Amino acid sequence: VAFSAESGHTDHDVSADEQRRRLHNR
Repeated sequence: VAFSAESGHTDHDVSADEQRRRLHNR
């Protein structure tokens, strides 16, 4: 995934970050 590559994180890490962000954005 390009996004994960740009962020320098693995797909799993990105997923975790995305979930956390979504919870905060709630």
